[in-house]
Amino acid sequence: MSEFSIVTATRKGTDRNNADRYAHFTSSTGRTAVCVVDMIGHDKSAPATGALMAETAVRIGVQRGPLAESETKVPRGERVLLLMSDGITDQVKRRTIKRLAKRHATRPKKLAKALVAAAENRPSGRRDDATVIIVTGTSG
Repeated sequence: MSEFSIVTATRKGTDRNNADRYAHFTSSTGRTAVCVVDMIGHDKSAPATGALMAETAVRIGVQRGPLAESETKVPRGERVLLLMSDGITDQVKRRTIKRLAKRHATRPKKLAKALVAAAENRPSGRRDDATVIIVTGTSG
């Protein structure tokens, strides 16, 4: 039996619409799927399209299994799983992510906010949308 919790954080970039969307869903059988969708483009339909894609992915995922090759199975005893949009991974160095994860290991909501806050402006002044889902707990 797995016991876990899920926290999320997101921040709009400098473009008009936040094109990042996330979803998580647990089926009646207890199977859970989580997803971060980072849309290309920031037109006015991007948020709704991204939300639909994320919701569809998690609902199919709990029934049919992973939709992407980048599926990560949480190993037995693993305590933290981070799913991040490129607004974080392109801007925050891996060592900074590890340092923040260690510092906030027992406070996932604080970790989520710290990761989003760490995503800096690009040299051009443009800031990408930044989104993270943190799954904590144990798997058994």
